[in-house]
Amino acid sequence: IPGLALFNCRELPLDLPITVCKGEAHLAIQVGNVTIYVAIDNVGRFPDVARAVPKATARATTWRLSPDDAVFLASSLGKLPGRNDNFAPITVDLTGRVTLRAREDGQKQPTEVVLAGSTVTGTPVRFHTDRHFLARAAAMGFANITIMAADQPILCQDTTRTFVWVPLDKTLAIPPSDNAIRITTEAKANIPQPIKERLNPPMPTTNSNGHSHVSGERQANAN
Repeated sequence: IPGLALFNCRELPLDLPITVCKGEAHLAIQVGNVTIYVAIDNVGRFPDVARAVPKATARATTWRLSPDDAVFLASSLGKLPGRNDNFAPITVDLTGRVTLRAREDGQKQPTEVVLAGSTVTGTPVRFHTDRHFLARAAAMGFANITIMAADQPILCQDTTRTFVWVPLDKTLAIPPSDNAIRITTEAKANIPQPIKERLNPPMPTTNSNGHSHVSGERQANAN
């Protein structure tokens, strides 16, 4: 049934029993001498999950999380300052590089963690979030995290799964600080391994007597 402002009406008594009767097409709600008939929606679903999932736009920011940084987030976010505060808040700053900021409630000096292995594309953005959701996304193996805006739902998606959460108030985000305690994760470059040259056995030479031969230790292989 739809949500109606009528249910907040002051004229509805709160100290009387409520009678509810369900028919095929309507729901009847009786409070005292007031009876409300509400049409039943047999098709719709609540909540409408599809409407809650944001649509990525051209201005969206994509945070590509490296495997090593994902392991770090899943295991270390719970150790950063502020883990016991309400919502365990942490700031994610995606302005050229990926920087996490955390601090205890009332603390002035923040702790910064630079994720050197991760990259950012799109509009720079800084958002404040409950770290448990971020750690959950990393533990689930999502490589891309999409942010439409600092005050809009954050999206993680692959071919079979969708994970969405709502960030905290963006005005509470921790700004950069010159006296922050900084930690930088190690960036492991993918260095291609040298290609090993194939060693072919030497071609045999033929003597005047018609027998072939090779010199040295390769003779057995050549034969």
